[in-house]
Amino acid sequence: MFDQANRLAALLGEPECSHVNDFVDRFQDRLTKSRSAERSSSELARRAEAAQRKKREAEAEQSASEAALLALCHAAGEADANSLSQVEEQSAKKRLLQEKAELLIGQLREASTSALPELREALSGLDTAETDIEREQCRVSIKQLEEEVNAAADAEQMARRSLDEIDTSGYAAEAREQMESAIARYRAAVKPWAQLKLAESLLREALRRFRDKAQAPMVTLASEYFRLVTSGRYRRLIVDDSAEQPALQAERDDGRHIGVSAMSEGTADQLYLALRLAALELQRNEQRQMPLILDDVLITSDDHRAANVFGALARFAEGGQVMLFTHHRHLIEIASGLLPTDALAIHSL
Repeated sequence: MFDQANRLAALLGEPECSHVNDFVDRFQDRLTKSRSAERSSSELARRAEAAQRKKREAEAEQSASEAALLALCHAAGEADANSLSQVEEQSAKKRLLQEKAELLIGQLREASTSALPELREALSGLDTAETDIEREQCRVSIKQLEEEVNAAADAEQMARRSLDEIDTSGYAAEAREQMESAIARYRAAVKPWAQLKLAESLLREALRRFRDKAQAPMVTLASEYFRLVTSGRYRRLIVDDSAEQPALQAERDDGRHIGVSAMSEGTADQLYLALRLAALELQRNEQRQMPLILDDVLITSDDHRAANVFGALARFAEGGQVMLFTHHRHLIEIASGLLPTDALAIHSL
């Protein structure tokens, strides 16, 4: 066994041993170191693999960052990434200017009841120097008014002190009693007054909702007919209830509103016809299929308006019969050239 240990030591490159136990101890130490080295090698391999994985992730992140940077350069219209800082600075300045502009627009809306386009149009012709002078005058006036307010406040304080210094004479007591009585009457009247004002507001709102519910279908349908008979010159009809009595108005294609009194005779006739057609169409049903009979409703219309009216009547005739009496031969020619033969029947009396 001793010889076998020496041969094994020679194979392992170990010196010859004088005792078997010594060889076993050295062999055990060598085995322990070998296992420790193996564990260290495995740990280093694991760390190397983790490092390679982090490297790949870093390279992927770098590629994504470069792609994002390239996209930012493309969006900013810059080919060089070094100039992005300048573009970002310009963008920040632009954003600050936009925020300042929105703040100024908000202040303008709070300071004026007019719309922003109206303010721009009103201020477009003003001189800057004259505006500065007027603003300075306003500041001086505000300062004077503040001084007057302060003076009035001082006078009020003096009056209160003087009132406090009045002795408790019978006149003062009587005046105070009258004042307290007036305050009591005022307080007693506040609640009924508030109830009446609330009832008035609720009644006005109820009337408005009822009017909207009742008028909405009629106004909507009449708007469609009026748009047909005016070739789209008027977009729609609206009910202006800002005054004590609601009034019907027409909105033009440029957004302006005009009343019936401002319309020409021909346009007013077209409006009345559109309203009549809308009212009859809303009342029409399967049980009531009465024909619509019209007698010379186009005497105030030229050929262009007459053609538009014929188009509106053709639409109305889709749900019922329309009979139009006229002694103007040119209207027959307009209708024949506009309407299909299956929708038009001409009878001469």
